[in-house]
Amino acid sequence: VAWLYRRVARGGEITEMISAAKFAFHAVLGALASATIATAWTGKWHWSFFGSWFVTVVMGMLIVTPLIMSVARAPAGDEWINPRRMLGALALMGVVLGATLLALSVEHFYLIFLPFAPMLLATYRLGSFGSAASVATVALVGSLAIAWRIGPFGALDADSTVLMYAYQFYLLMLLASSMPLAVLLKQHSAALDRLEESHGWLEMAEEAAKVGHWRINMMDESIFWSNE
Repeated sequence: VAWLYRRVARGGEITEMISAAKFAFHAVLGALASATIATAWTGKWHWSFFGSWFVTVVMGMLIVTPLIMSVARAPAGDEWINPRRMLGALALMGVVLGATLLALSVEHFYLIFLPFAPMLLATYRLGSFGSAASVATVALVGSLAIAWRIGPFGALDADSTVLMYAYQFYLLMLLASSMPLAVLLKQHSAALDRLEESHGWLEMAEEAAKVGHWRINMMDESIFWSNE
């Protein structure tokens, strides 16, 4: 799955919805293969074991793989070693952690939506890394809360399999809320970069040809003149 992510991702981030769909599809296929092998190896031919293994593996792939690849393929330029940027990223993740601890340490289900806001903010500021890191943080804190039987999920009067499915579904909703946003933001950024590059080429062509252009906005009757 990491190899597939390298193929569909650019610079450590998936930049197209179709690539995100391909990655998710192959993660599901990988999890199915893993669950089938584990079931055959252990001889536990029943749905509870197969389903538990499959859901755990597919969620692990969807959460951990983008996080690892975002870090591994991050550029080594000044943008990523800038102390202000690093401190900002740490502060955002600290807010995500704080919201998660509050939401998953008390027995009130309405608080489980609390991590969504800081998670989306981290996604907006940090891209797919912010999305994956936020979901990974929630996954870690929630797993510990369930193991210690505290918080909204840990307090449920249900067996471990039901708790696992409920919490995995919650994580899936978090991922489905943030990862598409990261892809759309990356597409928007790429479009702006292409527009800026095209504008630069236009200015160079006008300067070389000693010609310019102008346009008028009919709505407010303002006029724009190029440098030439």
